[in-house]
Amino acid sequence: MTATTFDTLSVSKRLQGQGFSQQQAEAIAFEMQDMAREDHLVTREHFDKEFGGMRSYVDKEFADIRKYVDEKLADLRRYVDDRLEKMEMRLTIKLGGMMFLGFGLLAAIKFFGH
Repeated sequence: MTATTFDTLSVSKRLQGQGFSQQQAEAIAFEMQDMAREDHLVTREHFDKEFGGMRSYVDKEFADIRKYVDEKLADLRRYVDDRLEKMEMRLTIKLGGMMFLGFGLLAAIKFFGH
């Protein structure tokens, strides 16, 4: 690990230039130096270690949700297909009945009309 350098004197002087007292500026600068130490920084390895499990959990949850949604869509498709099939059957029966009545009416007119 490489050492991180932090110029506390420069930070302290800049803070004093902005109106902080010397004591306040030094305290802030030393706290900033502590925060900048590498053992406080998150490395890629640390991030992967800590959040790798979360990634697999999220992936699993997403897959479960996708499976659920796919199942519900399949159910909806089956329902719609079933309803359309029933409507088609009812329409066919109604049209057949209308055609039967129409031909019967035409036959009656021809038979009784002349």
